[in-house]
Amino acid sequence: MRKSLTRTVSGAAVAAVAVLALAGPANAAPVSPRVHTTLSIVQSRNHIKAGQADVISGRLASRGIGLGQHVVYLDRIAGKSLVAVQAKVTGPHGGVSFTVRPHVTARYELVYRGNATFEPTHSGIVTVRVIAPVPTRAHTTLSIVQSRNHIKAGQADVISGRLASHGIGLGKHVVFLDRIVGSLLVAVQAEVTGPHGGVSFTVRPGVTARYELVYRGNAAFDPTHSGIVTVRVIK
Repeated sequence: MRKSLTRTVSGAAVAAVAVLALAGPANAAPVSPRVHTTLSIVQSRNHIKAGQADVISGRLASRGIGLGQHVVYLDRIAGKSLVAVQAKVTGPHGGVSFTVRPHVTARYELVYRGNATFEPTHSGIVTVRVIAPVPTRAHTTLSIVQSRNHIKAGQADVISGRLASHGIGLGKHVVFLDRIVGSLLVAVQAEVTGPHGGVSFTVRPGVTARYELVYRGNAAFDPTHSGIVTVRVIK
């Protein structure tokens, strides 16, 4: 895969630390052939939410001995390119760590570019998975009451209710009056709740009918429905 990847460099910090990479450790003498190196990689978390931090760490070594004072790059894999996003100097035992906060799932690897003494190398690839937050909607309730237990055909009955969340009335929300027909719910009216969550509907059924109130919810509030009332029509 690496032959097909091209490298770009981003960030002033990367460019600044790169000076060390070109110079190499103090008093290093050229050796031919250069000494083999390895670079491990590990991430602190398997997945994060957008904006959270993950730490990617590694250790640069040669023949099991950590290599201090060498520059290691953190590359992000973007399509077919490797983008150097950070650079740090290894600690005395070869360790290095980078903090990342990607907003979308991203793949990273660590890269050591070598010098006159030590061969270049790179780590494996880790994937920082960013999970989308699950929106939490507020619980809602919807009461129902009718003004009359029974009516004559053509007379009016009023069905009222109150939409609330945690006891607080919800104004400016649409509530539907559904009539139950067999196993179906048929929306027959819709009204916007008042400032305290109240809503009322006037019905004039010709025969006995059952009704319920329905709130379909939105991004902030759960959908809900009321109980069922029966408007009895007597002759």
